[in-house]
Amino acid sequence: MDQSIILSNLAARLQETNDSAITHLRRTLAVLGYDHTIALITEAEALVTQGGIPTNDNTRKRTLGGTFFYLVRRDVSWKNRIAIFGISPSQQAQIFSWEARGDDYSKFSNPAIASSIQTTLSGKPSHVIIQPKRVILSFKIIPPTTGIAKDIQPPQDETFITAYVSRKHWLKLVDQGYRDTSITLKGQLFYDEGLEGLSFYAYKLKHTPEISPMISYQCITNIDQVIIKKKLVLLKTTYNPSLVTIPDYLPPAPTNPTEIMLYINRKSWKGISSNLHINVEGFAYHDPLFSGITVSVRTIKYIEPT
Repeated sequence: MDQSIILSNLAARLQETNDSAITHLRRTLAVLGYDHTIALITEAEALVTQGGIPTNDNTRKRTLGGTFFYLVRRDVSWKNRIAIFGISPSQQAQIFSWEARGDDYSKFSNPAIASSIQTTLSGKPSHVIIQPKRVILSFKIIPPTTGIAKDIQPPQDETFITAYVSRKHWLKLVDQGYRDTSITLKGQLFYDEGLEGLSFYAYKLKHTPEISPMISYQCITNIDQVIIKKKLVLLKTTYNPSLVTIPDYLPPAPTNPTEIMLYINRKSWKGISSNLHINVEGFAYHDPLFSGITVSVRTIKYIEPT
C-alpha cells in the first residue's frame, strides 16, 4: 500500500489532523516500522478505553493521539526521540551554565522517583555527642574538584552532615582502637528541613585510614523528564524517607521527600531508552540553590524494565 495512504489511515485512526502530529507520526513509522507503530496505537486505544493517562500537569486526560505519542516516547531512545519529535534550535545551542542552573531546576515539572539509595560517608568527625541510644557525629565535607561531571562547579563551601549511629556500634568501634581518626559509614542520606541541611542515618561503620572526606552516592531511579544540554544531562528525582525502615536507635526519618539533582555526562547517556531505570553512582554534596542533594554522576548503568 502507498505510504501516504498508510499515514492517512493511521492519522484518522488516531483522530489527528494537526500537521505537526502527522509529521511526528510519519517519523514514527520510519523509526519504528509499521508493526511496532500499529501495536502502540492498539495499546493507546486500550489505555484510553480503560480511563486514560493524565497529562504532566494533571489537568486532563491525554487524547488518543497524545497517549500514542506518550507510548512512542516510552519505547524509543533519546536519539530517536529527537529524530521523531525534533528539538528546537535554542535547545540545540544550549550550553549548561552553573550560574544559571536555577533556571533548569525550575523546569522540572515531573521529577522521577528514586527506588533505592545507598550512601557511603567517609571522613573524620569534627564533633561527637554520645547519647543513651545513639551517637551524633558532625562532618564537614568539601566537594571534590576531580572526578566530577564536566561543567559542574560545586560550591566551595563545606557541606555539613549530621550523622546518627547506634551507641552500641560506636562503642564497639572505640573498643577496636578508634581514636579520633577517619571512619567510613554506610547508610541513607536525607535532606532534613528541621536542620536545614543533610542528615546521614548510618547502619554500618568502620575505622579507616586517613582519607579525604567525601560522600559516595548511589541511587536507582526511573526516567520521566530530563534536560539535555550539549555536554550534560540533568535529571531530577525524589526519594521518600518514610519508605525506609529506620532502626529504633535512630531518630525518625525526615517527613519531607528528599529532592536529588543528578548531573550526568552526556556521553554516558548515549543510547538510553526512556523506559529504563538507571543505577547511578557519584559524589554528593549540598547545593545551597535548593533544599536537597546534588550528585555529580561518575558512572551510570542501565537497568532493563521487568
